[in-house]
Amino acid sequence: MGPERYGRVRGYGVGVTPTQLSAVSRYTQDARQGSSTAEVCSLKAEMAQIKQSYETRIEEMSQSHRTDMEELKQSQELKIQSLQDQLDHISSFLQRFAPPVT
Repeated sequence: MGPERYGRVRGYGVGVTPTQLSAVSRYTQDARQGSSTAEVCSLKAEMAQIKQSYETRIEEMSQSHRTDMEELKQSQELKIQSLQDQLDHISSFLQRFAPPVT
């Protein structure tokens, strides 16, 4: 292979200089960074989409819970009213047969 020569790089063929090798290295590094940047942007977009989906689902669940609680409240109020009516009916029935209080 002969003696070392200034400005040449062994193992890369004839005529390759350190400057050329450096330029290729910078190009591949920039390409990797560009690829990484694109991947980061893609992941950020995916995260934003997942976050939006999550927030939408949480809001739907919240609304469903509020609706269920309102229905339960109305059902309980109806049961209370029904029990109150039954109690009034029994009370009036018992008053008819109870001896007068003097």
